[in-house]
Amino acid sequence: MEHTPLLLLHAPAGMLAFFIGVYIMLRRKGTKTHKMLGKIYMGLMMLASVTAFTLPAKSGPLLFDHFGLIHLISLVVIPAIIIGWKSVQPATRNINRHKWAMITVFVLGNLVAMQAAGVFEMMWVHVMDFASLFTNHTAGSHGTH
Repeated sequence: MEHTPLLLLHAPAGMLAFFIGVYIMLRRKGTKTHKMLGKIYMGLMMLASVTAFTLPAKSGPLLFDHFGLIHLISLVVIPAIIIGWKSVQPATRNINRHKWAMITVFVLGNLVAMQAAGVFEMMWVHVMDFASLFTNHTAGSHGTH
């Protein structure tokens, strides 16, 4: 994949958002930490979602030789971020709506997008490479040192 400047924003924003999102989901809600990390998460996900439109789809049918089905994720995630944000504002407070909007952002914007982009497969390859450092499974090395 070509490393455009916007990919160099998109990928780290999405990855950092993923880890922050997991942390937020596992911790108590409504705390100062939750609110601070939630703002960071929303900002990172908005950055990742907007920059996704600048990156060409690599598979499937294309529109204008650029946009693919993966771009539909951003078309759902961007409004979900806005709904999630508005749902915690005093005038429009609705915690249940916030919860479901943010679950939508995480599932589509993090999990589905990362799977579609092959991130989990790439991570698994690196995990297996790392694990191979601790095993002795090379051909012909049956204790003949």
